[in-house]
Amino acid sequence: MLAVEEVKKIATLVAMRFPEEIREDVYSAAVEGALTAVRRYNPQKGDIEAYAFSYAKGYAFKEWHRLKSGHLSLNYTYEDKDGDEVRLEEFVGDEDNGYGEVEVRLFVSELAQDEEDRKILSLLLDGASQSECARALGKPRAWVNYRLRRLKEKAERLLTGEVERF
Repeated sequence: MLAVEEVKKIATLVAMRFPEEIREDVYSAAVEGALTAVRRYNPQKGDIEAYAFSYAKGYAFKEWHRLKSGHLSLNYTYEDKDGDEVRLEEFVGDEDNGYGEVEVRLFVSELAQDEEDRKILSLLLDGASQSECARALGKPRAWVNYRLRRLKEKAERLLTGEVERF
């Protein structure tokens, strides 16, 4: 078995290979990978540290690819119904478009199906990472990722006019 400190050491070694701005999310994924390896470990598979390291690295790269592919973010660029690119932050926060803060609240309430979605969106608006959202809700990061993908798809439908707003 690996001690907690060894799992943290493996995750840190893996995370240090990634850019600083995503290190926290990648570190969390690496810890998850190392813990999964510990649960699945069979002594016939060789050294547990090497086995855990390979799992941690795999989970970290999976997280990196997920982050590269985009997820719901106020910085995410959507195409509006006129075909123009617009950042969600610009759309919901622009006082000149007549919406302002009321629009932000209405848009979030449209996106959020339940209290958990509202909490995730609120945390994102405050600058939290997916890992921080998961900790705050007491849920796995994969669950938060699933909810964010669903919210992103709905935001795109709303902004492209596929779904009628308000």
